[in-house]
Amino acid sequence: MFPSIIVAGPRPESPRSTRDAESALADAARLLTHDEAAALAALERAYGLLAADAEAPRRLRVAATAVTALQTAWQRFDAVPRWIERLRQHAPAFDQLDPWSQARVDCALMGAGHLSDAPLLAADDVRGRLSHALDTVLDHGSRADLDELLIVGRVLLDFIEIENLADRFEPLMLLLDARRRRGQPAPLLAGRVLVHAGRCYLRFNLQQKNARYAAKLRTMWDEARALAQAHGLQTLRFDIAHAELFAAVTRGLTEQVPPLLDEMEASVDPDQPMRLAEYLMERTRGALLDGDADAALTLSADCLRAIEAAATPLRQRGPQVLARVWALTLADRLDEAIALLRERAPDLGSDTRPRRIVDCVIELLRALRLRQGADRAGYHAQLQCAFAQVRALKWPNFLISLPAQAAQLAADALEAGIEIEFVQAAVRQRGLRAPSRELRRWPWPIDVRTLGGFALQVGGQPYTSPGKAQKKPLELLRCLAAGGLRGVAADTLAAQLWPESDLVDARASLKVTLARLRKLLGEDAAIISGEGRLSLDDRLVRVDTDGFERVCDRIEAVLGRGVNSDEPSLHSLGTDLLHWYQGIFLAEEPLNPWLLGVRQRLHARFTRGVVQLGAALARGNDTATAIALLESAAVLDPLAEDLHRQLLVLLVQAGEEAGAVQAYRRLRASLSHNLGVLPSPATQAIVAHLLK
Repeated sequence: MFPSIIVAGPRPESPRSTRDAESALADAARLLTHDEAAALAALERAYGLLAADAEAPRRLRVAATAVTALQTAWQRFDAVPRWIERLRQHAPAFDQLDPWSQARVDCALMGAGHLSDAPLLAADDVRGRLSHALDTVLDHGSRADLDELLIVGRVLLDFIEIENLADRFEPLMLLLDARRRRGQPAPLLAGRVLVHAGRCYLRFNLQQKNARYAAKLRTMWDEARALAQAHGLQTLRFDIAHAELFAAVTRGLTEQVPPLLDEMEASVDPDQPMRLAEYLMERTRGALLDGDADAALTLSADCLRAIEAAATPLRQRGPQVLARVWALTLADRLDEAIALLRERAPDLGSDTRPRRIVDCVIELLRALRLRQGADRAGYHAQLQCAFAQVRALKWPNFLISLPAQAAQLAADALEAGIEIEFVQAAVRQRGLRAPSRELRRWPWPIDVRTLGGFALQVGGQPYTSPGKAQKKPLELLRCLAAGGLRGVAADTLAAQLWPESDLVDARASLKVTLARLRKLLGEDAAIISGEGRLSLDDRLVRVDTDGFERVCDRIEAVLGRGVNSDEPSLHSLGTDLLHWYQGIFLAEEPLNPWLLGVRQRLHARFTRGVVQLGAALARGNDTATAIALLESAAVLDPLAEDLHRQLLVLLVQAGEEAGAVQAYRRLRASLSHNLGVLPSPATQAIVAHLLK
């Protein structure tokens, strides 16, 4: 086992110290499969026994093995500086090693960047070493010792995730899976590979939306959990819960967080300060998601004390420091949060990804601070700066522990036209909840359009019915959309959709159709069922009628206050009204009693809102805006005589008699073509009076 640590072959008349060193190395090889801390002690003993003039390649292999063990153990870091110094000292012997040992040293040199505040490799060198190690493992891994292959593979998976190398991931996983299934690996080593492979599948699935990756992710973590249970591996159990918690938060599944936190608590070893720090960090995240600022502040302070006890390298304290920053942000202590980041930023180097992330967080927090003031132009400029950095970092998980604040900044950015494509993709990936139901550009998981015709988008993509099989589920969706947020009684839906059936059969048909609709939408939670009613969940589903009616409510409220026409809200309300109302409710649907009532009510609110806004604008001498509003509304509703009458009056008052004549002729033609009638006597009288 672990042949690269021990130099094979007889060593004639080896001194006793050398024989003892080889014995210690053999102990280390055995211990690395299940107890890195004990293995490190054996490696320290072996290194000390090696003669000062021992061959440099051998010492380099020992140092590389120790650094890799420190990285995988991730417990304490007291011994890190001396092992990294030894690695640096003997690195010139790299070319004297066999290819497999070189791959081990490559992994150690890359890992040193995680463990030290003064990494041995520049960023470009890390990528070069990673490529070299991957090539070597793929060439020689089929013949390597299985447990050693898994140790090297686990380190490579870590860097594949960091460097986002999806194209190098699959070949490595094929090798690791094949060897693991054919052999009898140490359970802890196999479990760690499974956990890190799952993390890679998670990252690449979030980017590529690959269903196979999602299935593999679940398989990997299920296998790791089975190993942890079968062999009583509490450390592995902790790592699995930690990975699953990260996945839940990343995908917006916050309901999964509490049980995973409980599992981390049950499996954490308080004698391992770094594991304790990770647990406290995730407890802080749980408090943040619950909105409990006091608990988050207490837990994040404990977390910082834990990383001090672990002697964690400054460059690796970022997640714990950010947990404290998030707690301060939730407590509305933004100045303290920004000051803490500025204090810690120099520890992360000058041009590293962690440093760039910290700089980006500072810009996001500055945006949150500006949002509290009245300088909207300054706020939007800061948003532009912050989200340009977020996009450059390819960091959709910005403010991941503060989803409400992330959602608010995302919503404001979208409404201001800032980084629309990237922000929408981030919102979808994370499942962020919209802070308002009136947002135009928010990428709702499910978007239902009913005004001007029926259209459905699921996950940002237009839904196209595959055929007759989906007719009833879509009819049910239309009925639910018509019911609004109040919902519709289940028995009413059954009677509307199956009028020819008795109530018992109609209820059974509704149950089946409801299941089919949930499957079609891809979200069981999108439809709420309770107390004999069904409704659409407004956190997941946007229906245009809801946005439209909210604008109408705002128009009535604003005009009820008797505002002046120069108030900006009048202009924006007109724009919003025209945005939501795109035509008659479910215009292509056959007319029936329930549909007619909804259609007439929405149409009446639209025309009333346009007429009221037009009158308010005209009273304030903003006739041009009033005419533009009424002309746009007349295109959407060419049969509405009341808004046409107001348009005619305003056109004549503005001296545009020719425009008034044309508008009247369009109205008369529309009424004749669609209804076979002339304009009403009231309209004709107004025209005669205006144009005489």
